[in-house]
Amino acid sequence: MASSNSSLNLSFSTRVLLLLLFLGCFRPSSSAALPTHTNDRWRRPCARDSSVTVVDDTGEVIDNFAGLSRMSIGLKQMVNSLKNDYVNARFGDESQAEEERVNSGLVITGSPSWTASSDNMTETLLVCYENLARLAVITRLTREAEETAPGNRDFATRFQRIEDHTESGLYVLMCNLHTVMSSMGIETMSPEAEAEVASITFDEGLSNAIRHVRDYIVILVQEDSVDKLGSTFDRLARQLASQTTPSTAQ
Repeated sequence: MASSNSSLNLSFSTRVLLLLLFLGCFRPSSSAALPTHTNDRWRRPCARDSSVTVVDDTGEVIDNFAGLSRMSIGLKQMVNSLKNDYVNARFGDESQAEEERVNSGLVITGSPSWTASSDNMTETLLVCYENLARLAVITRLTREAEETAPGNRDFATRFQRIEDHTESGLYVLMCNLHTVMSSMGIETMSPEAEAEVASITFDEGLSNAIRHVRDYIVILVQEDSVDKLGSTFDRLARQLASQTTPSTAQ
């Protein structure tokens, strides 16, 4: 009988302990955790949250834009290198790659959309940031398709380098632009824009030949986007500089 009571007591104690552990583990957190899945990196491009000081000094803002332009140049060099190697390996030469692109009729849905230049700095930066987010998503999707494709996967690491390069990668550029915009009091993306970017997907089950054409188109989109980013940041720096330079007119 004593043995039976002891067994019952132990069972009851175990249940209480498990209940306490359950309540402790699932207690609501007072602050939202940052997303860790790679699919969410474009939402939080910086590795960690940090306080941002609002910048009032025009010279510092000009320097920030010049720094973003330099990063864009570094990213462009990586994209150009990837394009040359990818075309040579997959198509033989650029004329063949272009012929297959045209014949395929493929379009990358959700690609960056570059509007005409605007004198409104806030509007311009919002376009840059949203297009960087779009570029980050289609680059990730391209890398993942390369990683899971049968046969040759030589270019998965090259796409990842474009994402993660410590000085000029997509997420470093996004993080720096995010910081610059925050320091100017500019919200980076609206909920509507985030929803559009989050909905970008790629078709699965493509043949290698079609996938290679799609990858090539993505590289062309990268090339065009980093060109426009660099020229935009240069233009913004010049625009600010001209507004702060004293007039010499008499």
